[in-house]
Amino acid sequence: MLQLEHVYKSFGSKQVTRDMNITFERGVYGLLAPNGAGKSTLMKMMTTLLRPDKGSITWDGEDIIGMDEQYRGLLGYLPQDFGYYPNYTPRQFLSYIAALQGLSDKESKERVMHLLSMVGLEDAANKKMKALSGGMVQRVGIAQSLLNDPQLLILDEPTAGLDPKERVRFRNIIHALAADRTVILSTHIVSDIETIASQVVMVKDGSLYQQDSPAGLCAQYQGHIYEVPMDMPMSEGQRVLDEVQEGAQTLQRIYCQEPLSGFEPVQANLEDVFLMVYGG
Repeated sequence: MLQLEHVYKSFGSKQVTRDMNITFERGVYGLLAPNGAGKSTLMKMMTTLLRPDKGSITWDGEDIIGMDEQYRGLLGYLPQDFGYYPNYTPRQFLSYIAALQGLSDKESKERVMHLLSMVGLEDAANKKMKALSGGMVQRVGIAQSLLNDPQLLILDEPTAGLDPKERVRFRNIIHALAADRTVILSTHIVSDIETIASQVVMVKDGSLYQQDSPAGLCAQYQGHIYEVPMDMPMSEGQRVLDEVQEGAQTLQRIYCQEPLSGFEPVQANLEDVFLMVYGG
């Protein structure tokens, strides 16, 4: 269990996190916030790349800074922009990272080939990484985060550069991993976590704003979301969230505080929640 208690972090005069309190147990957690809200700073503190100014971060009750190598041995991490050697092949790069992590040659070969297969890169295993697409490079990054079979997996914007087919593959990988470990992924893309996160952690103004299941978050807006003609004027207590296409017709998706006469409410989704909380 990873626990953050009263965590503060500033850069100069800018307060990035303030009195942050979150507990992560087994399962998949989606860390959801707009760009610039401090998600990457929070993840860097959880990986010991940054230290909190105040507060504590513990794993099973033990401070992660004090655990040092023991903590990093159970951690897998994919930063938003991970570094790699362009002239290395995926096999060479993963073997190099495995050696840095202390895996034996036999363990390394087995683990590297298993992970290349898992992320669908068997056919590209011996191609130089500079010749791979951005999505393929990102899949190498996902594979390197899994080399040590981590108990805690932290992924910062892991689906950046992935096409729809690759995103489905990523979701399947996360589903397979989540049974016996803690997975934390940050994103500003709602669809990344709507189907795979058991819990969504929403951060606002540097603090924990809300934590619940996707269904629980959506339930608070159920009965308040409508799809109406584009030319319908807005009244007090109403708010435009999005535009949707229905056949040849474009509709406004709106929030209404009170029931809207002549219309039936539609199912609220996580994107509605995001726009209501963070503005749209």
